[in-house]
Amino acid sequence: MSELQIKKIYQILQVYVGKEWSICNLEVVPLLPKGENYCTNVLGVSASLKPGEGKQARAIRAIAKCSVSTGIFKIGFLNIYQREVNFYTRIIPCLKEFVRKHCNEDMEDMFPEFYGCSDQPQKATADSILLIEDLTTKGKFEEEEEYFQNCIDAQNIL
Repeated sequence: MSELQIKKIYQILQVYVGKEWSICNLEVVPLLPKGENYCTNVLGVSASLKPGEGKQARAIRAIAKCSVSTGIFKIGFLNIYQREVNFYTRIIPCLKEFVRKHCNEDMEDMFPEFYGCSDQPQKATADSILLIEDLTTKGKFEEEEEYFQNCIDAQNIL
């Protein structure tokens, strides 16, 4: 990962948490080998958030997706990036609303929070980054079991 990627991740997080929080101890590590996730690099992001007055410190864990640096993968990434941003900004909010109205409210947390992206979909470049919540912190995924641990919730939604 490059300094530019880390800088963009920091900027996305700062916009998400707002001016009243300071980002400390930002750590970015590769989670998968390059290109293993549909032409993208998948990075694990963790940071400590230092609060303003009257708030408690907290930690944030996220998944960053960015382009693999080789030519053919960049083209695939641009297409995927545009679709993923639209998925997290348009479809997931509709699913959350549906779950809120028709299912158990506890199930709403099965969708990742969209923390932001470095570029709008129509202006995506090979340096664009997408940042979403790491659902492993909610216990939804386990490495040694099925990827989606809570299949009953998924069946209820469907």
